[in-house]
Amino acid sequence: AYMVCLRRTERDSRNQFLDMRVAGMTNATILAERKTMEALLSRTIPQFLLGDILAWLESDRSTVISLTFEHAVIVFLRCPSVSLAASCRGGDDDERRHFDAIAELVKRYDAVLGEVNGDAREECLKIKTIGDVLLFGCGFAAAAQSAVDDASARRGRVTAAIRATRAIGQRLEDTWRADGSSAQIAAGIHAGPVMGGVLGEERLIFDVFGDTVNTASRIMTTSAACGGIFVSDAVREALQTLSIPDEGDDNAVRGTAFTLGPRD
Repeated sequence: AYMVCLRRTERDSRNQFLDMRVAGMTNATILAERKTMEALLSRTIPQFLLGDILAWLESDRSTVISLTFEHAVIVFLRCPSVSLAASCRGGDDDERRHFDAIAELVKRYDAVLGEVNGDAREECLKIKTIGDVLLFGCGFAAAAQSAVDDASARRGRVTAAIRATRAIGQRLEDTWRADGSSAQIAAGIHAGPVMGGVLGEERLIFDVFGDTVNTASRIMTTSAACGGIFVSDAVREALQTLSIPDEGDDNAVRGTAFTLGPRD
C-alpha cells in the first residue's frame, strides 16, 4: 500500500510538473506571438496608435479608431520616370518588370524616410504608396500626443517635409543618373487639418482624408507637367523666414502653389 501511494504521488507530481511546463510553454508562445503581432502591426500602423489597436483587437471591435490632426503637413510625391513608363507596354514579362521597378522605387522611398527620421521616429510618416506615388506627412505623432502648436512647431513640420522630399528626389536622381537615365520628382505639399484613422478589420491600414489631402494631391498633379516641388500658400506662411519666390504659376487649386527652388 505504501509503494502504491508513493507511485501515485510520483505520478501526480510528474503530471503536475508536465502541466506546469505545458502552461509555461503556452504562455511563452502567446508572448512570442504577441511580440510578432506587435512587430507586424508597427510596420502597418503608426506607433502612436499601436496601443489603441491592441486594445481594439481584444475588444468587440465596435469602435472606430480615428483622430483629427489639426496641423498636419501632407506630401504627395511622384517619380514619373521614363523607364517606368516604358517598362509596361503589355504582356506578363513587361508587367512583371514594371512591378519590380515600382517595388524598387518604394524601397528607396522607405530607405530615405528612415534616414531622414533617424532617431526622431515618425517625424515623417509614410502613409501609403499608390503605384509610383508616395503619400507621407509630418507632425502626426506630436499632434496625437499634444494639441500645443505654435509658429516654431509649424515651421519645423513643414521644414521636415521639404527636407524629406528633397532627400528622396536627390536619392532617385543619383540612382537614375548612375543607370544612365533621367528622373525628376513632382511633389505637392500642403498644410492643414486632416482626419486620420485605421480602416478595416481583417486587413488594417492607416489612412488620412480631408481637403488638405486633396489639395496636396492636386498640387502634385499640376507640378507633374514640369517637375519640381510645389508648395501651397499655407506652407509658405508656415515657413516664414525661408525665402520662397513670390512669383508662381496660378495652378487652379485651392491655395496658390509656389515653386520651391533648390536653395529656397
